[in-house]
Amino acid sequence: MDVDSQPTMEETILVGDDLMTGPPSPVVPPEIASHVLQGVDLCDGVLKNMFLCLQINDIEPFCQDELVLYKQCSERRDKEIRKRLQDSEHKLGSSMPLDKAKERATQLEAEVTTLERRLILASGAEGLEGFRQRWSLHGRLTDSKKRLEALKQVGAEAEEAKIELLLNEVKGKSVVELIASGREKLASVPSGGGAVAVAAAPAGGAGGAAAPAAEAKEEKKVEEKEESDDDMGFSLFD
Repeated sequence: MDVDSQPTMEETILVGDDLMTGPPSPVVPPEIASHVLQGVDLCDGVLKNMFLCLQINDIEPFCQDELVLYKQCSERRDKEIRKRLQDSEHKLGSSMPLDKAKERATQLEAEVTTLERRLILASGAEGLEGFRQRWSLHGRLTDSKKRLEALKQVGAEAEEAKIELLLNEVKGKSVVELIASGREKLASVPSGGGAVAVAAAPAGGAGGAAAPAAEAKEEKKVEEKEESDDDMGFSLFD
């Protein structure tokens, strides 16, 4: 093979589509944009010069320097933003209650599912437009999955902290001591028996008041029966 026939970097002509060789620029959520983009070179000056050159010359070969500068700058920018996205997602999840972090993770899971479905639908698109759709959706899907992993790590760290706290509490204690401690905690929990006793008291009082009345009624019946027998006795002996 003739080495001289191989194209060198100087002979390579960049065009606009060469800017799509890597992943697309990440989408930054507005709620964490201020933290993610702070101090990052957004390459807006380089991009402006590239568009100005293309507008004047109307062809890429005359704007190679501008294309190369923007490609290098955008790759550095996107790499930094992706790293900050994951860090900010993790910090945001750590700063909010665990249930809120789980809710945000659920929203990200729904976003991932939607992007996966859209990517499947875009697989049937043909030509350059189809390629651009798949390229953009694949990049967004990858970034969303990495953000989700960073957010789920918050829940895993919370569980590890609980386990570590529990291990510290039982460290150095025997089984007998742990059982005794558990019984003390159970004894301190209200059982609800007091409410039943209070409710039963009026019923007992009512029963006590009804007992003398029943006895008096029974005695009255006995007396009436004796009087009736006496009457019958007098009528027979008369």
